[in-house]
Amino acid sequence: MRAFLARSVAISALLAVAGCMAPPAPGYRDTTQPLSITTRAAPDLWQGTWHLRAATPGDGEAHQFEFDAGRITPDCAPDCGTGWMVTPIGANRWQLTTSQGQTRELWLIWIDDSRRTAAFGEPDGGYAWVLDRSASGGADRIQAAREILDFNGYDAGQIALRQDKKDAS
Repeated sequence: MRAFLARSVAISALLAVAGCMAPPAPGYRDTTQPLSITTRAAPDLWQGTWHLRAATPGDGEAHQFEFDAGRITPDCAPDCGTGWMVTPIGANRWQLTTSQGQTRELWLIWIDDSRRTAAFGEPDGGYAWVLDRSASGGADRIQAAREILDFNGYDAGQIALRQDKKDAS
């Protein structure tokens, strides 16, 4: 009887702790589908401004990112923070870390031949981005990036086009 009560208390405690845990974040990728990354990029390629042209929900009102010396800084309305420290974890894969210590991975899945448009994502499907050097134009490249993300298991229906806030009028 004592063993039964002890097990019941232990199971109840585990269930109580599990009930306090945050629910998993929404995933925008079928993680059973293989994920490929490109080998066509060099670290210095990312320096400068990249405009967020399409993305899964999240990251607030981010509309462009500044890549500079191991840091990615989003430009948002209103302020969305100081950005992420960037640590390489493999070819075309990085870990992004906020000043609060939160992390996420950034994988380069595709980049066009002219290196103007890129598709990025997180392997667990937490987010996907289509970044471009220009705030407008290149609809064919943006569509190609969305199709590549779809091919790699991301939910294309959740990858919404965005207009650069500075470009909107």
